[in-house]
Amino acid sequence: MKGIRFFIACLFLLLGMLSEINAQPVPVVVECTEGIYPEEISWEIASCSGTILLNVGAPFVGAVLIPDVYEIRMHDNYGDGWNGAYLHIDTD
Repeated sequence: MKGIRFFIACLFLLLGMLSEINAQPVPVVVECTEGIYPEEISWEIASCSGTILLNVGAPFVGAVLIPDVYEIRMHDNYGDGWNGAYLHIDTD
């Protein structure tokens, strides 16, 4: 049973990698507001293979090309949350 689960997990990983290779990048507008403590905020957008596409803090407004599938990694240095800041990603 473990062999079957491992095979299925590898298959999903391979299919995800293939879809990322064939996917066309999409232009998006990204906004990160500053909230109360912008110096504590950092975030990044990465492809599923781990390539960092954008790595910034708050505040930020800009455009970036991203694949159909991506990861968002959001951090707060103090550990108490973003204190009113938000991250908005849109195709407009």
